Amino acid sequence: MLLYPCLGLIFLSFSRADVVSTSSLSSGECVGSITLLGEEETLSFSEGVEELEESMAVKKAVLAGCGDCFRLYQKKNGRGRSYFVNRRGEHTITMAKVRSIRKVPCSNMAMPMWVVII
Repeated sequence: MLLYPCLGLIFLSFSRADVVSTSSLSSGECVGSITLLGEEETLSFSEGVEELEESMAVKKAVLAGCGDCFRLYQKKNGRGRSYFVNRRGEHTITMAKVRSIRKVPCSNMAMPMWVVII
C-alpha cells in the first residue's frame, strides 16, 4: 500500500514544462488585418483608413488574425453603404466599390441586452 504513493511522487518529480511565447502574444497584443482583393490590385490594412487614394472595386475581403473586425464603406469618412466583416476568412463583397475602412469592435453588431430580455 505504501508503494503506490511513492511512485506518484517519483513521477511528479520528473515532470517539467517549458513556456513558449512570441513577442506579440507575450505583450498581450492581438493584431487583426483585412485584405481587399480587387480585379487588379490587392491591399492589406491593419488599421482604419478614412479615405483611400481612389475608390477600389473589391470582389472579396479576407479577415485574418484576431482582435477587432472591420467595416467597409462605399464613401469616404465612413459614409454610404457599408459591409461589416465580422468573422475570419473570406467574404464576398456586395458593394460596387470601397472608399473607406474602419476598424471596429466585433461586439459592435452584437444584439443589445434589452432585445435578449424581451
